[in-house]
Amino acid sequence: AAMALRGEAIPAPPVQTGEGKTAPAAAGAKPASSKTNAVESEEDLEIAHRESERIKAELEQRLALNNSILLKVRTEREAFQKERETATKQEQASANVQREEGFRKQVAIMEALSPKVAIQHLLGLSDPDEAAKILMAMETGKAKKIVESAKRGDEMTQMKRILQRVREAAPSRLADLGREGE
Repeated sequence: AAMALRGEAIPAPPVQTGEGKTAPAAAGAKPASSKTNAVESEEDLEIAHRESERIKAELEQRLALNNSILLKVRTEREAFQKERETATKQEQASANVQREEGFRKQVAIMEALSPKVAIQHLLGLSDPDEAAKILMAMETGKAKKIVESAKRGDEMTQMKRILQRVREAAPSRLADLGREGE
């Protein structure tokens, strides 16, 4: 049967002799029954066809299983990524809240200081943007007194830089603060 599937010639069966011995069939002799060989060949083909169908069905099942596993993995990965993004956003929101609370506390402290002490702290900040942000968050009257207290040359120069940052951030707020420091 396997030889028929591979397309090989089927060897002729041995022929019975009258003395109980078998002798090989002559090379040119026809088989005893060509109909029998045709039936066997058809049966072999049917068996091979069924076997190939079974293998094909098994492969399709494996492919479907692999696809379902892949879909499950993708779904779980997406869910994990969403959880991670949510956790990151919550951490950032918490950090922002803490920074905002610290900033508000810093502004409250600066407002409580006298203008002369507050100007020293404000000018002591290394970032003029941070100083401008604090100045903008302060009560207008208190911020004005702090700006007015910058009287020396170096203080005036630093205050001009800070007020420039305020102007870039909120032009209307600068008008409220006054332009005494310029």
